[in-house]
Amino acid sequence: MAEKMKAQVFYEAEKMALEEIPVPPVTDADVLVRVKNCGICGSDISYFFGLSPTDKMPIVLGHEFTGEVVEVGAIPKSMGLFKPGDRVVVNPVQHCNACYACASGHTNLCANLYVPGVNADGAFAEYALSRYTGLFKLDDAVSYAAGAFIEPLACAVYGMKKLAIEPGQFVAIFGPGPIGIMMVQIAKATGAGKVAMIGTRDYRLGEARKWGADYIFNTKDEKSPYYVKDLKAAIADVTHGLLADRAINPASPNEAFEQAIDITGGGAIIVHFGLPNADDVIHVPADAFHKADKEIRASWLAPGVWPQTIRMIQEGLLNLEPLVSKAVPSSTCGRARVTRSRCRSHLRGCTMAIKFGINTFTWTSPFTTDDLPLLDKAKEMGFDLVEIPIESPGDLDYDQAAEAFKRTGLASGVCAVMGASRDPAHEDESIQRGGVEYLIHCIDAAATMGGRVVGGPIYAAVGRTWQSTPEQRKVELERCAKNLREAGKYAEDRGVVLAVEPLNRFETSFINLAEQAVELVEMVDSPAVKIMLDTFHMNVEEKKLGEAIGTAAPYLVHFHSNENDRGIPGTGHVPWDEVATALKKINYDGALVMESFTTLVKEIARAAAIWRPPAPSQDMLASEGLAFLRKLMA
Repeated sequence: MAEKMKAQVFYEAEKMALEEIPVPPVTDADVLVRVKNCGICGSDISYFFGLSPTDKMPIVLGHEFTGEVVEVGAIPKSMGLFKPGDRVVVNPVQHCNACYACASGHTNLCANLYVPGVNADGAFAEYALSRYTGLFKLDDAVSYAAGAFIEPLACAVYGMKKLAIEPGQFVAIFGPGPIGIMMVQIAKATGAGKVAMIGTRDYRLGEARKWGADYIFNTKDEKSPYYVKDLKAAIADVTHGLLADRAINPASPNEAFEQAIDITGGGAIIVHFGLPNADDVIHVPADAFHKADKEIRASWLAPGVWPQTIRMIQEGLLNLEPLVSKAVPSSTCGRARVTRSRCRSHLRGCTMAIKFGINTFTWTSPFTTDDLPLLDKAKEMGFDLVEIPIESPGDLDYDQAAEAFKRTGLASGVCAVMGASRDPAHEDESIQRGGVEYLIHCIDAAATMGGRVVGGPIYAAVGRTWQSTPEQRKVELERCAKNLREAGKYAEDRGVVLAVEPLNRFETSFINLAEQAVELVEMVDSPAVKIMLDTFHMNVEEKKLGEAIGTAAPYLVHFHSNENDRGIPGTGHVPWDEVATALKKINYDGALVMESFTTLVKEIARAAAIWRPPAPSQDMLASEGLAFLRKLMA
């Protein structure tokens, strides 16, 4: 067992650093967990910006986590509760079971709460401690990533339990974020007749519709097809004048809760769920509220519902996998830049700033350990990220690369180079295997260098084209999906995402369009297999680039911003305004990476059909392209 571990140590507002600290010692009541996945809660954002205090400083944040048992303390060991290797999920709100509140059954009000990530070190680290009473075994059918949603899901289950839905009732939910979408599923599973989701962003409302919302209403955007000026009138219209029987607000804005009071009918129950600001005051029209015999209840944390929540997942009543939108290594989460103006004391909405990157194919091939000084050049030019193609395992010392990325402060990415012997869709099993093993190598490389995305045409060898009947293509897709599922499982455990890149028809016949990439990714059905797009290829294949971005939006994690001739972005005929508008519309927050090639490296120039220099110089291509893209996305 190692004595040291890597952890993100939080010191003060907006100051968090990746450090090596001692692995915490295990007391008699503890269980040591090797962290697999940890969610980022709205409270973590609040702590990071200094908007809410933690009870301990410095501290390792992170409390929504899953992992694998490494060491068991004397008490749980003597009872045979856990053993090393057990897959577990942690309830971070760990009560004493001895104070007055606990004895009264209100364990969420315990006077002696132990909460990893709040008053003790948490899970933005390789290892974390949990009291054995806060630990639950995780079913093999539930991924570690999905399991990290169980803590917020348990809170949602408790809130919906307080809502006391009766069969056939009309339920209104305010806030189509992840918890709101969980609540839609719970409402449907517990007998609600119709469910309405109320929000202000169409893309989130659309997700709620996918997960069962019968009605969606946008109360802010007048251009939205779901816009309603008078929410109460809209609810009355779909309930034949009865209004909502139940309402709950996973969103925290005060005005949302006051709307919930307004749009409910006689005898309604309204649950206050979203955490308010300390100075928020709820205004209730006392006479009308009293004479309607309504009831307001509060929902705080998740006392007594964890076994029920886990059972609901195991029985298939709820699906958490699609809620996993991104996975980033803990080594890079300290570099995330969050827009403070969009955060109140508890997360109202948060974006990570787009990173602008450069692929090293722009200057050289293959990229080796001797080429690491190029990171300094990229940093000086103003790039945020450098993407490294892995042509041959052994070209690059990944530990040295990790140090170079750490020294420069650049984010890292990995570009998969799919040669003839690396082809997950090939009919030859040895060539399929070569593709999977190469992707596993790339995943390890990305994790070592602190990256989160391995992108490229990871489904087949570049340059291989063939024609298939619909029946043959189905077989090929299933074969490819099976292999990518295996690689995706490995990527998930390493905190890395694989990104499927459609190529133009001259480089592959298999995946050319965004809609084909979506088809493959949905067949793979892994939270660690997503999509990347490249404007160079899109310019050849897609009818409308903006529409293609919209098609890929639910899975889009990476983006190559290249001109139609691989020259300086902005100097050709790619419809950049359309691209930028589409990316902004879907709130894209991944990287924008330029990938060009140099004629000075004959082999790669021939492979990419670069017959003339794409720009007067590669440095000019990089610097002027970067300036154009930054201005475009401003």
